[in-house]
Amino acid sequence: MKNNLKKQFIWNTLGSGFYSFNSLFFMMIVTRINGVSVAGVFNFCFATSCIFYAIALYSGRTYQVTETKKALNDNVFILNRLLTTVIMIIIAVAFSFINSYSGDKLFLFVILCTVKAVEAFCDVFHGIFQKNNRLDIAGKSMFFRCMFSIILFFVVDFITKNIIVSSLVLLFACLLFLVFIDIPISRKYNDSLGWSNTANGSLKLIKLGFFAFGFSLISNYLINAPRYALDAVMESKYQAIFGIIVMPASIIYLINQFALQPMITAMKENFLANDKKKFQSKVYILFGVIVITSLLSMVFLYLFGAQLLKLLYGVDVKDYIPGLIIILVGAGLCSLANIMSNALTILRKTSVQFVIYVLSAIFAYFISKFLIKKLMFDGAVFSYTVVMLFLFLLYLGYYIFTMTKIHFNN
Repeated sequence: MKNNLKKQFIWNTLGSGFYSFNSLFFMMIVTRINGVSVAGVFNFCFATSCIFYAIALYSGRTYQVTETKKALNDNVFILNRLLTTVIMIIIAVAFSFINSYSGDKLFLFVILCTVKAVEAFCDVFHGIFQKNNRLDIAGKSMFFRCMFSIILFFVVDFITKNIIVSSLVLLFACLLFLVFIDIPISRKYNDSLGWSNTANGSLKLIKLGFFAFGFSLISNYLINAPRYALDAVMESKYQAIFGIIVMPASIIYLINQFALQPMITAMKENFLANDKKKFQSKVYILFGVIVITSLLSMVFLYLFGAQLLKLLYGVDVKDYIPGLIIILVGAGLCSLANIMSNALTILRKTSVQFVIYVLSAIFAYFISKFLIKKLMFDGAVFSYTVVMLFLFLLYLGYYIFTMTKIHFNN
């Protein structure tokens, strides 16, 4: 049993970790082979496709892996994911025409959104593995898919110097893993006897997962809001530069997530045991970890960021290091807000959180347009951190209010 848990942990960490850094590898390849301008278009399209990915995932695996009453069988989740991926592609195509995308940008955006749709469909089969205590299979599939995709993308792009062809090959690689690995293996674990009543179950699932979907979609938009305002007023190479200096912040946010995950179970146990003091102490510890890692990251990247990023991307960004530090402040504030979000979720306080995200999204839309119009590229940097500060302050106010009102039994 212990060996099985260890195997699941190792492969899931490898698969999830490698997938999380996918954008870093793709950006490095495109910047070095195709140049900064093409990299800017790729970075914008890839980041935007990640937002649409939230539509395809909808509520993700949340309800799938916790479904114990057998009211919703595996085929319900498969049909639901097929529905959400089709909806995602339709919305993505409509979005591209509404925003007057054309040429390579249009084709690249649609291809990358289709890649994300296929990845989302793979995820529903990974959920079947996870529900059957075979998260190692999901981790292996994700890890080798990412490895194969990156290598194939690099080889084809190096030979053709054509980002459209390279992205089509990336789509082909994802489809290979879906058709020949994820679907066939999942048949061994599928708990469904047929497809009867799956349509009703799928509609029920859409209702159940709405708030989880809303959080995921809006949080992705908040992180990327400056990109859209920037895209409207500046040439594509600035998208690449913005993507390069945002990347360290994204990595630090992921590292902070690893620090948070082990604490969630312990905080839940403290809540169930009505131990308010220990519950709050873990929140304070996490706050301390985030502040320390953020400060150390700022010092390191201030001293060595220009050299490191030039080594990775082959682009001189020394003039943008002050902007990188400002973005790191925003990433730290976002991580702190995420801690409070998880704590409030454990306390079953979710509806107000949805309101917080909606308000933050509205604020992000207007402040990004305003600051970028006034300050151009610097406006994108400042708007990122201002939006995260706004989100943090809303969460801080709601968290303090909740903790003063809620009463644990001891």
